Amino acid sequence: MTNYQKQRDLKLGEKGEHKVKHMLTKFLGMEIIKDPYQYAIFDFYNKDKTVLIETKTRRICRNQYPTLFIDVNKIREGQKKLKENPKSHVFFIWNCEDGYKLWVLTETNFNEKWIHEGCGRRDRGEDERKKLANIPIKNMLDLNDGDTLASFLAKKP
Repeated sequence: MTNYQKQRDLKLGEKGEHKVKHMLTKFLGMEIIKDPYQYAIFDFYNKDKTVLIETKTRRICRNQYPTLFIDVNKIREGQKKLKENPKSHVFFIWNCEDGYKLWVLTETNFNEKWIHEGCGRRDRGEDERKKLANIPIKNMLDLNDGDTLASFLAKKP
């Protein structure tokens, strides 16, 4: 049985990824590639895979809640990449109704206390709860369609 809400959410995510890809290419000043594997850990990367990007599209305003969730496995893979190559960059972007939230993972800015077990949804016909990281929005930046990496670095906390 196909769950209508899950199909609707998947379409929203695909549409959001397409929008974010164009914004990110301009923001980073480099071509980014969409991972063709539907269940890839990261949605986008650059050609030498030193820039990894995960996007989430949400039906909320970007400052509506004090935190935004991301799968812990994505954090762990990002940490692994940063350890293997300290010149790598790992970006998490939430595409919200009123703009984007950006969090840059570094080797030192993830707090293990942000991890919560059994978080997620149960409203799409299956139990989708898992271990999630609850990232405070105070650790993120608002990112807008015209921003560039240079403007981002100028306002970085």
